[in-house]
This record gives sequence, structure tokens and C-alpha cells, in this order.
Amino acid sequence: MRSLILFMVFLVLAVLSLTMPSIGVLTWAWIAIMSPHRLTWDFTYTLQLNLIIVVITFIAWVVSREPKRLPMNSATVMIMLFMAWMTLTTMTSLAPANSWFHWDLHIKNLVFALAVMAVMRTQVRIQALIWITVLSIGYFGVKGGGFTIANGGAYTVLGPPESIIEDRNHLALACCMIIPMMNYLRVTTANRLIKIGLMMAMALTIISVIGSYSRGGFLALSVTALVFWLRSSGKLMTMVLLLACFVPAVSLMPASWKDRIGTIENYQKDDSVQGRFDAWNYAMRVAKDRPLLGGGLATTEVGAVFHKYVPGRPQRAAHSIYFQVLGDQGPIGLMIFLGIGVVGWLNTRSIIRLSKGKPEFEWAWHLGRMMQVSFISYFVAGAALSMAYYSVFFLSVVIVALVREILVKAERAAVQPAGRVRRGGFLRPAEAPAPASASVPAN
Repeated sequence: MRSLILFMVFLVLAVLSLTMPSIGVLTWAWIAIMSPHRLTWDFTYTLQLNLIIVVITFIAWVVSREPKRLPMNSATVMIMLFMAWMTLTTMTSLAPANSWFHWDLHIKNLVFALAVMAVMRTQVRIQALIWITVLSIGYFGVKGGGFTIANGGAYTVLGPPESIIEDRNHLALACCMIIPMMNYLRVTTANRLIKIGLMMAMALTIISVIGSYSRGGFLALSVTALVFWLRSSGKLMTMVLLLACFVPAVSLMPASWKDRIGTIENYQKDDSVQGRFDAWNYAMRVAKDRPLLGGGLATTEVGAVFHKYVPGRPQRAAHSIYFQVLGDQGPIGLMIFLGIGVVGWLNTRSIIRLSKGKPEFEWAWHLGRMMQVSFISYFVAGAALSMAYYSVFFLSVVIVALVREILVKAERAAVQPAGRVRRGGFLRPAEAPAPASASVPAN
């Protein structure tokens, strides 16, 4: 039944995408972020829905009247540079077969980001994209929070199988990233019922992160809560609401949860944390041995390559976005990756500056502040997770770049010289007033 419902919904969206490429991009985002086909059991489980919608969207975009020019800004340039460098390091990989497999997975996320940049260039489309992102991950946050309350935290919260957020740690990071987006939608929504619904969703998503048993997720959640409190206007009320979520949720969790979170302090005795150190040691040794191109995508997952650089230790995944990129693509690749994050952060600052004190752009001001919290969540939690190529991160960078372009265009239009008027798309001097008649005597 789930497969049939999903297929019918997808079919309707695919038909609509033929007339509106923006709907195709939104559908693409839904499938890429949520992986709804992984929640079914029949034919749709393995159906390549993303490939189908990508082809449909591209065809619709080509034949439509949509602008065919990709906006060239710092975010676009950095993402394209990252794509090129990732391709080069894959070509020179220590384990080419494994690297090309992961290149195929990760390059799609970057192509998706460029598609968003090309098509979703208005406030309405950006707002719809944020809603799709929140609903796609928020579904698992709300469901996981309810699940944790129902079983008293006895079981771990997981994401959809065979997806990027299947792992509890990865789902926790995704939830931390969208909590600020939920708050942005809550603040900018006029409907009272939707506001209440979003507040409840935020509370359940917080509980879901706690119920994931993810130490990195809990650390990111704590930092997110702190930054969120610092950004809030009503700090007392915000603190009360945060404590109302945290305290009961932590009290609800069993002793096994407290023991696991407690290992953050006693990391020397934790084999899992020591395994992370081994993976980070691998990345540094590969980068030292191959300082230009690194080892290639996901070579840490290949036993022969891993044990060449870290002999005698159990093989481990990268467990850090920083060491993951360093081992995969070398110091240059890491610099490009961090550069993408810096561009995203600087764009949020520009958004806040350009929209401050302007009622018509109050939505952008709120978005800029909340996206800063989301970026902090990603870079804090990512320090212990292998999610360097996560689609929501690149999507967030593109969203703030598009919003900044909207504000910059509005500012340029506002400071347009009064003595010049626009005709046929070009600025021309305004017509001078007709001279006074000579027969009219001067006063």
C-alpha cells in the first residue's frame, strides 16, 4: 500500500514538473533528503525515483522560459571547484573502484545544489524549498521523538534504511541542522496552528536527538541550544522552553544512555573513540604521503589501503568531516571544502546586514540568523561524523547565496539614480522638462 501511494504521488509530481521545473527541483529535494522510497517494501524500494525526476526536471527546464544562466557567485564557483577537484582525486585514487562508486553518490548532491541555484531564485521558491527540507527530516525527528517517549528511551532512533541518515549519528546531525529552520518557519508563519505545530515538532526533534544515543549529536544539540539562546530576543522565555525540553527528556532516558553519554569525558577508555583516533591518524598519514591529491574518496573503507597506513588497528570510517575530506582529497580539497562553509557563513552575515531594519525583508533577517545556527550545528557535530558530502549542507550554502542575491538586487534598485529611468532594459537619462514659454513674464 505504501508503494502504491508513493508511486501515485510521485507520478502526479512528475507530470507537474514537466510544466514547472521548480516543482521538479522540490520533488528532487524531497527524494534526496527524505528517501521516502526506503520506507516502502515493494517495487518502489529499488526504483530510481531520483534519476527519473532529474531527467524530467532537466527536460522541463530546457524547454521552459526559465533563465538558462547559472548565477555565478562565490558559492557557485566554490561548489564547481569542489566538483572538479573531487573528480581529479577520484581519478588518482588508491582504490579507484570504490572511489568511483562514492563519486557517483556524492556528485549528485553537488549537481542538485547547482540545480537549486539555477531554478529556485525567488523568495516563494526558496520558502518552499525550506519547507520541503524541514518536512523531509522533521518527519523522522517527530517520529523519533514520539518513539523515544513511548518506549522510555530503551531503543535507539534510526533513519530510513540504506540512506545517508540511516545511522543514528547521521540522523542526529540532520535533526540538529533543521531545528533552526523549523524556528525560522515558526517565526515567519502567520498561521497560529502552524506555529504551535512547529513548536511541538522542534520539541520532539530535540527528544529524537537525545533518543538517538549519539554523543556527537548530543554535543551538537547542546551547542545549538546555546547559540539559539544567544540569538533569541526573549532569552528568559527561550531558556525556559529549552529546559522544558531537555530536562524531562534526559530524565526519561535509561542508565544505558547516561553511561554512553558519560564516555565523552572518559574517551581514553572508549574503544569507539579510540577507533576514531585511528581513522584520523590514517587521514593525516595519507595526506602526508600524498599531499596534493589525497587517497581518493572513501579509501579508508578499503582494508588493504587502511592497514597500509595504520597497521595492526581495526579498520574504521573517517568519523569526521574534516579528516574525511583531508584523507579523501588532501589539504587542497579540505581548503576548498572549508571555503564553501566560509562562503555560506559570510553570506548569512551579509543577509543580516542587508535586511536589518527593513520590514519587507524581515523574513531574510530571521533566515540569516537561523542558518548561522544550522551551520554551527553541522560543523560541530561533523567533527565526529563522516558527513562531509551531505546534501543539506550544500543546499544550505546555496539557499543563503540566493537570498543574498535577492537582497543585493533590491538594494541596487533602491539606490538607482533619480535622474535616470529604465527603457527597454537600459538606463537612459530622464527627459528634461519643457522650457517655460517666453511670453510668460518673469516674476
